[in-house]
Amino acid sequence: MTQSLKLGETGAGPKIRRLNRLPIIVAIALVVMFFAVIFYGLSSRGLRFGADTQFDTSSAPPASNDAERLKQGVPDGIIGEPKPVPVIAAPAPERAEPARNPFNDPDPALTPASPPQQPALEPEAVWRARLQREFDEQAMREYNRQQMASLQAEDAAVNSPIGVNLKALESPSVSATPNAPQPGATPNRPASALDLYGAALQAGVNGQSADPNGQGGKEKFFNQDIADLGYLPNSIVPQISPFELKRGPVIPATPVTGINSDLPGRITAHASQNAYH
Repeated sequence: MTQSLKLGETGAGPKIRRLNRLPIIVAIALVVMFFAVIFYGLSSRGLRFGADTQFDTSSAPPASNDAERLKQGVPDGIIGEPKPVPVIAAPAPERAEPARNPFNDPDPALTPASPPQQPALEPEAVWRARLQREFDEQAMREYNRQQMASLQAEDAAVNSPIGVNLKALESPSVSATPNAPQPGATPNRPASALDLYGAALQAGVNGQSADPNGQGGKEKFFNQDIADLGYLPNSIVPQISPFELKRGPVIPATPVTGINSDLPGRITAHASQNAYH
């Protein structure tokens, strides 16, 4: 009963395939042939194990000839005694004596030696004349130097931008006593000349101070008594604008502002000195 029931299930079981032996046989044959060809090639070239190889030495040159050829032209390394070199004496050169005239060129050996001559002293008149000439030359050079220095100083004084303020000379004290000598003044010069000289020096000092804006005078005015500054004491003037500036304020040299210009780009200006009002 059980066998009859399982007859229909035989087709659903795993199928078994048998390998074909022909490809395996062909692969083995090819491998055997490959190794046989390699073995035959090695054996035909004389690489058999245990075979004695003999070389034909009939046509080969001996090795001793190579050593002699390499050593050709090279001396031995043994240092022996130096060979004696024959010394050949050079003949002494003959000195040819110049021909001399017995009448014009006497023999120096027969001529008596004269004593050395000492330089003769020049006469005193010549010596004094030479010293006077040197002194005159030095005096002339010094005079020319002073003349050139005075000309240069005169040109510099004419071209110098120095102004003299004559308002101080118009004071009543000076006009009342024009010839009154000042303390420390020389009696040969009048007081007006000294005042002019002092004013010129003061103007030169002021010109060298490089203060074209008169900042020194403005600072003195700013540092006066505070009672003199500000608004008028009798009346009060109302402020016209919040930006109004009365007498006395100082704008410090700190603001940086712009400048209206037709040039391209932005131009800024910085105040370099205080502005006094």
